[in-house]
Amino acid sequence: MTLRFESNRGTMKWPYNPQSIAFNSTKLIVEHEYPHRQGAETEDMGRKSVRVDVSGIFLKEPAVVSPSPEILINNLWMLHETGAIGKVYGSELGAAVEGRLFRIVDLKANREEGTVGDIPYSFTFLEHYQPQMSKSAAANSQAAPRSSGAASAASKAGVQDIVYIVRKGDTLWDIAKKYYGDPLQYKKIMADNKVGVPDMKPGLKLTLKGVKNRG
Repeated sequence: MTLRFESNRGTMKWPYNPQSIAFNSTKLIVEHEYPHRQGAETEDMGRKSVRVDVSGIFLKEPAVVSPSPEILINNLWMLHETGAIGKVYGSELGAAVEGRLFRIVDLKANREEGTVGDIPYSFTFLEHYQPQMSKSAAANSQAAPRSSGAASAASKAGVQDIVYIVRKGDTLWDIAKKYYGDPLQYKKIMADNKVGVPDMKPGLKLTLKGVKNRG
């Protein structure tokens, strides 16, 4: 079975297995964010998280029919940059990753325009853990309406939600840098609007939540 990554942003299939796949693990530390107060807490989940280190080469002329190295590497970069979360399958992986979610980190590969020939790459599948809100906390969150006091507090904090209409040449990175002062907040924009890089077309409406008021 060839390696594949089935995610919420699409599926990546390797036309042939990478040169190397190595397992290691780290202590699984999870950061819990709280929606109704500032700050966060960390928790040791009491087990090891799986890391799968992968390296190989997308070949210009492979022995099997496959997309070009440029297409494969662009797909891999898209999954990396959008923070895609999915499951990993492959004959070398076995039960160690069964049922667990991963994302791609530490990707190293050339994607310069005009690249031709073979393209070496390496990255890590890092186990993703999404803490779930307890049933009691979820019930309280749904039951408690947003009061005028809460709205007033948000106003005093100097933040607002705005609607931005995408123009030609816009990128999530640039929009995040302009409105949040941090280009890495592009992930927040994608999560709040349930969009990805391929959706960035002129006319698309994005809701930018929690933007600081500009006095």
